[in-house]
Amino acid sequence: MRVIFVVLIFIKGFIGFIVCAQSQIESEIDSYINRYLFDKALGLIDSLEESNSLMQKKALCLKNLNKYADAITVGEEIVKKYPEDKQSVAELAICYQALSKWDKSLECYNQLINKDSTNIYFRIQRADMYMRQDKYAEALSEYSSLTEKYGMDNMLRKIAQCYDNLNMPDSARVYYNKSWSKDFFDTFSVAGLINLDIKKGKTGYDEAIRISDHYVERDSTSQQINLLNALSYYAADLYEAAATRFEKCYNRGDSSLVVQRSLGFCYYSLGQNDKAYTFLLKASKIDSVNINILYALGVVANERSDYDTGKRCFGLLIDRAVPTDFTLYQYYRNFAISYEGKEEFSEAVEFFKKAVEYANDNQKMNLYYTILSLYEIDLKQPREALTYYELYKQSLQTYYGQLLKIENPDRTDQGEINVTRNKLDALDKHINGLRKSLGLIGFAGSNVKVLSSININL
Repeated sequence: MRVIFVVLIFIKGFIGFIVCAQSQIESEIDSYINRYLFDKALGLIDSLEESNSLMQKKALCLKNLNKYADAITVGEEIVKKYPEDKQSVAELAICYQALSKWDKSLECYNQLINKDSTNIYFRIQRADMYMRQDKYAEALSEYSSLTEKYGMDNMLRKIAQCYDNLNMPDSARVYYNKSWSKDFFDTFSVAGLINLDIKKGKTGYDEAIRISDHYVERDSTSQQINLLNALSYYAADLYEAAATRFEKCYNRGDSSLVVQRSLGFCYYSLGQNDKAYTFLLKASKIDSVNINILYALGVVANERSDYDTGKRCFGLLIDRAVPTDFTLYQYYRNFAISYEGKEEFSEAVEFFKKAVEYANDNQKMNLYYTILSLYEIDLKQPREALTYYELYKQSLQTYYGQLLKIENPDRTDQGEINVTRNKLDALDKHINGLRKSLGLIGFAGSNVKVLSSININL
């Protein structure tokens, strides 16, 4: 009997020792968590027997170490075993959000709201999940309920955003204004109003400028509003004012694509090629496939005699784009100019010929003149030049015929008629001289037949 008593005392003491040791380890785990040493806490948690409390702490550590998939595995196990544990469901919802599993997160918040329908946090999160899934009508209903029942004015901007996404700009404007009236420095609502006005087009640009100017006068530190202020002027084609504002954004550290691209386009539109080149080149390194950037950069590069860049830009445009005839005309013409600038005249001629395929009548006339000049002066190929002299003459004759049809021509029209007639006379003399030098006098009829064939192909 005495032996049994001693054994019981020993077992009781041993159990007490184990319980005490586990309690000490759990305290140490809590200490690690409180000091954000989650990796150390995890190491101790795995050494202890599983319990709901330890599983919660494990999920918390995994979440805070951004191991969301592992945290979800543990969290789902907890929720399965303890479905009434609201904290674990809420933590699980956060982990789903971190992995953009909006539908799974929404399920969690629906479950939580079924258990506690008055919890404002759960309601806000559910509304946010609706927004994430583009369910704007459901989100609008939730945000409106929060505002009406609980007086949460900070939801006004969310309501405006829902209306904005539902393409109801008038309602969106009402709520953006309500939100802004509660807090002048509510940049989200101010930005929403400016964007609405910019999207209206020409009828909205003045208001976008007015709102953004008004805000910037009070607070010039908001990067977002400063950018929208510049974009408002840019949208209104006020390039000089826009450039000044974009420069301020850039000098304050905003080197985003939209700032550098917009600066490039502003200076391009203002004819300031050196500045345009600098920013368009930077923008092209960020967005190498934007056709507007490539086109403007190519034009400016050619103007600055950087024909290698011009060739690269227009080569890429031709390879990648499927544009209109006018656009292809511009691409091939500028591509040819790049080659001409590099004194690669044969290639230049071929691309000018390609441009002819997409040109209108007046553009063709100018291209014929350019091609004949290259053949005669740079490539020393008078026979090929003669072909394009004839085509140029045909185009000029057509143009002259159109001028003669003008009823009651004014002084300017009459001057153009006289100049064109003189050009035709000079052309005839030059073409005859060129024919004579090539030994083609007496073969005009057969040559015209060949030229007519060429014109059809063009």
